[in-house]
Amino acid sequence: MKKKYSNISLDNLKVLCYIINEYKEFDENLEAVLKNNTLNGFVTDIERAAQGKLIVSKDNKRFYNENKGVIEIIRRYSKLPNFIFTIKNEKDNLEPIYNYLEKNKESVDKMLELIEALKEMGFYAINFNEKEDFTSKIYQLSVLPTIADEIKIVHNPEVVPCYEYDVIKYKTKDSPYVITLVPLNCFKIALNSLTFDKEMLPKTLEKKDLRKKLENQYTEEKQLIRDSVDLSIGINNLKTICDGLEKRVETLKDDFAKKDIISFLTKIKEDLSLMEIVINEHDMNIEANYPLLTTEYLDKEKDAYEKRRRSHIW
Repeated sequence: MKKKYSNISLDNLKVLCYIINEYKEFDENLEAVLKNNTLNGFVTDIERAAQGKLIVSKDNKRFYNENKGVIEIIRRYSKLPNFIFTIKNEKDNLEPIYNYLEKNKESVDKMLELIEALKEMGFYAINFNEKEDFTSKIYQLSVLPTIADEIKIVHNPEVVPCYEYDVIKYKTKDSPYVITLVPLNCFKIALNSLTFDKEMLPKTLEKKDLRKKLENQYTEEKQLIRDSVDLSIGINNLKTICDGLEKRVETLKDDFAKKDIISFLTKIKEDLSLMEIVINEHDMNIEANYPLLTTEYLDKEKDAYEKRRRSHIW
C-alpha cells in the first residue's frame, strides 16, 4: 500500500512553526465562530479588521481581537485566506504535520532554517511522511540521458554495484528527503524529517550535476568489476588450455618430449595457482575500499559472465 504524504505549502508550514503553542486554541476558536458564519464571509471580515476597517459581525470582531497575535503572524508569513481554508478543509492532511511539530517543538529554529533554505531553492510546498524510509529503496538512472528522464536526488547517493550497460542504480544510507526532477525543469520534494541540517540539501538541482557524480562513480566501480571478472576469466581460460594440452600430451609417443612438456605444464599450473592468490587479494582490496563490491558480489558477477558466455549472450 502506498504511503500517504501530507502536503503543505512552506508559507503555511512556517506559520505553524511560529504558532505551534497557540494553534489548538486558535483552531477551536475558529470552529466555534464558523458555526454562525460562511467561510468566505468570515475571512473577508477578518481581513478587513486586520486592515483597520469596520466590520459588522460582533462574533468576527471578538474573534479577531482574541486572536490578533496569531492573525498577524499568519498575514506576515502567509495569506490569511489560504491558511484559514487549509486548516478548515484539510485537517486530516495537517494532523501528522502538527503532531510532528508538537513533538519537536525544541527544534523549531532548525525547521525555520530548513524552510528558508527550501524556499531559496525554489520549492513552494513539501510532501511529508515521518514514517517514510528513503534508505530502503533503490533508485535508477538511465545511462543514456533523454528529455523524459525523471531523476531522484538523495543525500550522499551511493552507486549499487551493477554490471549492466543501460542503468545506474543507487541508494542512500541517511537521506531525509527525495527530490524528484521531472521533465520541463519541474521538481518536488518528499521528506521524513524537518529537523535535519539544511547543509544536507543539494547545492544545485541541475540534472547534469547529479548525473555526472553518479556516472563517475558508476564508471569507476564498473571498471573495478570488469578488472576482477577479466582477471578471473583469464586465469580460468589458461587453466582450461593447460588441462587440454595435458590431455593431448598424454597421447604423444615421444616419452622424452612428453616428460618435459608435462614438467613445464606442472610449473605453469603452479604459477597459475599463485596468480589466483594474487587475484583474490586484489578482490579483497577492492572490497576494503568499496564496501558494496564484496568478494561475494564479484564472484557472483564472474559466475554470471561464465553463464552468459556459455549461452553466447553478452
